[in-house]
Amino acid sequence: PGPLAITALRTQAALSRMRGDLDEAERAQREALAQLEAGQNQFDLAVARAELAGILSDRGNRTQARALLAKALPVMRASVRETEINRIEAESLARTLGG
Repeated sequence: PGPLAITALRTQAALSRMRGDLDEAERAQREALAQLEAGQNQFDLAVARAELAGILSDRGNRTQARALLAKALPVMRASVRETEINRIEAESLARTLGG
């Protein structure tokens, strides 16, 4: 699967999350993440991890969400400025989840 399929899965996950269907959101995001892990784009992988962390946080799984952010944030911090929207959202979630 190529970038378009991955984008479709991430969009599906985001829409499902907005609808409150966290089971479907997690399923689609995990599928997108698995496809990204096979590739070389570390920034997209970090963003997808942060997106999954948000879904897991919504489900009350703060420990797993924090673990994903611990992998995602160093890549995001090294790759983009603090004003980039994905990084802003990941940093905000990290503050919400605490240590």
